Amino acid sequence: MRVVRVIASLFLVLTAPTAIAGRDALLSNTSIEERIHEYRGKIVVLNFWATWCKPCRAEITTLIKVQRHFSTQGVQVIGASIDEPEDRKAAEKFVREMGINYPVWFQFTTEHMLPLRLATSIPATAVFDDNGQRVFRIIGEATQRDLVERLEWLLGDRTAPAPAELVLPAGITPEHFKEHEEGKEDEHQEEVAQEAGSAVPS
Repeated sequence: MRVVRVIASLFLVLTAPTAIAGRDALLSNTSIEERIHEYRGKIVVLNFWATWCKPCRAEITTLIKVQRHFSTQGVQVIGASIDEPEDRKAAEKFVREMGINYPVWFQFTTEHMLPLRLATSIPATAVFDDNGQRVFRIIGEATQRDLVERLEWLLGDRTAPAPAELVLPAGITPEHFKEHEEGKEDEHQEEVAQEAGSAVPS
């Protein structure tokens, strides 16, 4: 379904992850923007994922490393699970077994991704600045290189040119992605998701 690209590690992991993530349900009347506002003053990396999604599972190690490396600099990784409600216990067990060291929110669907222009395939990641504004989008499996480059820019003086706002997998053009980013699906959606190393909920 996808080709795994091996990306060289950009920073040293000193210890293995041991912390168990906090689990925080999304209230039905609370928007993502309101939830992100709770972290105002921090840079937030919001990652949409599910336990059944292979590329999502593959990138968790990267997100754990990012949280450990950047947490003291005001960065907060958050996982937004789109697992079905009946699968929540299994998803929480997965979180514990993986040693995820960042909060995981539940009760999300792909509908929550559309206002962020992330389309409806996972994994997908939105990066917010310390004022709660979405600054970057990463579609498909997020690499350490892409995350570190954007976090270091946000943590710096921001005088250098900003990294690309949208990161797409090889083979996916911005024009093609634009057809999907706001939920405008067509008959090629599943094909696009597969090319992107993403998964579409069945």
